[in-house]
Amino acid sequence: MKQRMKIWYDCAISGHALRGVLMRSEQVTWSGPDDKENPKNWSYAMKWVVTTLVSLISFVTTFSSSSIAPALPQIASEFHITTQVEQSLPFAIFGVGFVVGALPYGPLSELYGRTPVLHVSFAFFVIFTIASGFSKTFAQLVVFRLLAGIGGSAPNTVSVPYLILQAFDHERTIA
Repeated sequence: MKQRMKIWYDCAISGHALRGVLMRSEQVTWSGPDDKENPKNWSYAMKWVVTTLVSLISFVTTFSSSSIAPALPQIASEFHITTQVEQSLPFAIFGVGFVVGALPYGPLSELYGRTPVLHVSFAFFVIFTIASGFSKTFAQLVVFRLLAGIGGSAPNTVSVPYLILQAFDHERTIA
């Protein structure tokens, strides 16, 4: 076990591990300039369907961050929370999750693609949003809101580059 750890450490220090990850990633290529799978060749209807769906996902995750605000007094009474700081913690911790979660999603989307990252992160968001609704303790609520924020940050991190760089790249103007 120690030998295996040492080999991994040596590879990581020398950069071999990073090169291995980069070499495993696949470059997306198209079969030609008229390939229908290329988002730049999609019809306007398809581009707007995808834009609408990605925008709705972004709206839902962002709305979820503040939708708990009207219920904070009831949450405080249910969990016997007396201080104002603790009362606002379920609201604020989601924002912390948004910030922390945004960090890995850009590189992950470059390695594995935007679609799998969006699907997995949105499932993560849905699971922990539901779990926060069924929380039995205040600590569970805070942890589940943090994890929901981490899952919910991917659509805002990954979808804008998707829309601008892939679907509507040739329609941008020079500023």
